[in-house]
Amino acid sequence: MDLFSIQHALIAGRTGEAWYVIPSHGPVFRERWSYGTGPEGGFVEILDEHHSQAVLREDPTLTMAWGLGVHDDRRKLSFDWAAENFADEDARLFWADFFWAGALIDRVVLASVDGARGVIPVPDRQRRVSSYELAVAEVIHDLDSHDENYRPADLVRRLEFTEKEDEHRGGAGTY
Repeated sequence: MDLFSIQHALIAGRTGEAWYVIPSHGPVFRERWSYGTGPEGGFVEILDEHHSQAVLREDPTLTMAWGLGVHDDRRKLSFDWAAENFADEDARLFWADFFWAGALIDRVVLASVDGARGVIPVPDRQRRVSSYELAVAEVIHDLDSHDENYRPADLVRRLEFTEKEDEHRGGAGTY
């Protein structure tokens, strides 16, 4: 199995039904941490972690985890497109990470929008999102049981973002 096949067929080519969400009763072991020395001696501190993870039902070699913030201070950002379209204009950027046999093979930056009601890909300066990133946002939406009024594809249309082919992933997500 090569990387483009995984991205095309197993990630962008699947819906949330293809994934099994691991119950979140405990740590997911995919966190951002810090260590150092202080007045009390050495310390290790977990700063943030993915809040959810899932395994592809048909091939458990592929797993994903999502929710770890892009910024280590859990900051919320304001974007003009969010301020113009949502009652809650803050967006929190987070990663959706994909692992093959435990190795990180892909990462997509997504935005939790309108008070965490919806998830969308983060657009570039021309307000474009890739088809692959949109496919990943749809899977996360399905797995997190977001409000059906906040489907990622509908939000992208509402925000008047343009969908583009993902050149870096060989057009994955383009049907």
